Amino acid sequence: MFKRLFTACLIFGTAALAPPVQAQPITNCAPRTLLVERLSDAFGENQIALGLQSPTVMVELWGSEQSGTFTILLTRPDSISCVVSSGSGLVVLPRQVPHIESRF
Repeated sequence: MFKRLFTACLIFGTAALAPPVQAQPITNCAPRTLLVERLSDAFGENQIALGLQSPTVMVELWGSEQSGTFTILLTRPDSISCVVSSGSGLVVLPRQVPHIESRF
């Protein structure tokens, strides 16, 4: 009995002291021209909006009203874009123009 208990403790103790397995980073990055071509040809997406996240990173929203798909890209100055998110069910809201009252 003692041998089995000792063996089990030795096996589980060794497993507990093993270094953790490092997750491999998943990169969804490619030259911007290739990603844009793929989004346009495969999904019918067009650029809907863009903005600056920082002085060196541009955020782009690509989408298709027909298919309802969308993709969010981060683009660096070296023209490498990374897919941050994508999904379906895109609804493009109409732009509301603010009403400005005249004082005259």
